[in-house]
Amino acid sequence: MKKSLVNLCGVLLVFGVVGMSGVVSMAATFELRDCFESPPLSEQSANNLWTFHSQDHNGGMFPLGPEATTYQITADDEIIGPVISSGDLAWVSGYSGPESVPTFDGVFVHPGKANATAVVFHAPKAMSISEIKLRSEGVYDSAYSNGISVTVNSVISGVTKQIGSFTFFFPSMVETSYTHSTIALQEGDMIEIVYGNNGDHHFDHGNVNVFIFTTKRRK
Repeated sequence: MKKSLVNLCGVLLVFGVVGMSGVVSMAATFELRDCFESPPLSEQSANNLWTFHSQDHNGGMFPLGPEATTYQITADDEIIGPVISSGDLAWVSGYSGPESVPTFDGVFVHPGKANATAVVFHAPKAMSISEIKLRSEGVYDSAYSNGISVTVNSVISGVTKQIGSFTFFFPSMVETSYTHSTIALQEGDMIEIVYGNNGDHHFDHGNVNVFIFTTKRRK
C-alpha cells in the first residue's frame, strides 16, 4: 500500500490508501486561512490548492502584495490577506467609530470597485464534499459598509452551479454551512466563493474563513 502526499498552498494532505481495489481518500478538512499563516507568501500558481481571482475563477489571478502577506489588485482595491487573529486590537487601532474587534481567526478580504474578490478551491483528487462552512464578519470601519455579498458555487466539468448566497453586515459574525447534499468533485473541479461589494465597495473590510470538509470516497 502507498500513501500519496500533496503539499499545496501551505496545506499538507494525505490521500489514500492505494491498493488494487482503487483509491479510498481519507476524510480531510481544508481551511482557507492555512494559505496565509506562513509569510512571506509566494506568487500564485494554477497548481495551488487555493487561488485568488478577480471576479470569478475565470478572472486573472491576483499578484503578490508588496509585503508578501496578501494577494491583491491595488488599482481596484481587490485584496485577500493578511491573517486576522481573534481579539486583535490592531484592527481598531486609530479608529474612533463603532468597534469591530475580530471574533475569530480568519483572513482579511476586500472586494473591488468594479470586480469581486474570488476565492477558489481546486480539488487535487476525486473527493466528496460533505460540508462547506464559511465564517464572515466586518472589521475596522465596516460599520459604514453596506455589506459584503457572498456567493458560493461549484464548478464541475466547467459548469458553474450556485450552492448558496448571503450578505454579511457589521456587527454580526455570520457562520453559514452548506450540508444539504454531498458534492462529488473530480480532480480539477472547483468550489468558488465570490466576495462582492453589494453595490458599493467603500468600507468593505471583512474577516472571513472557509472550511471544506470531505468524506471517504472510493473511485
